[in-house]
Amino acid sequence: MEDALKRLLQIVVEILKFLVMALVVQVLFFNLGRFSLWLLTMGRYPRGSLAQQEVNWITFAGFITFVVFVVAMGFYNTSMGMP
Repeated sequence: MEDALKRLLQIVVEILKFLVMALVVQVLFFNLGRFSLWLLTMGRYPRGSLAQQEVNWITFAGFITFVVFVVAMGFYNTSMGMP
């Protein structure tokens, strides 16, 4: 009985961990994408209801921005001779 309860608790914790991580990543990438697109288009996009319609593309732009930032940090560290 104790093993079954322990396993059930482990499953619940894994589900909660997945939901929290998905929420954090979604919010982080959405806001990063929204800010980067806003800077790139000089404040024209995304605005108002258009931002709500294009959530997936804005989140994808945030992910791409994050990847470009990490790669740029790697190139910068390599060019400055840091390990």
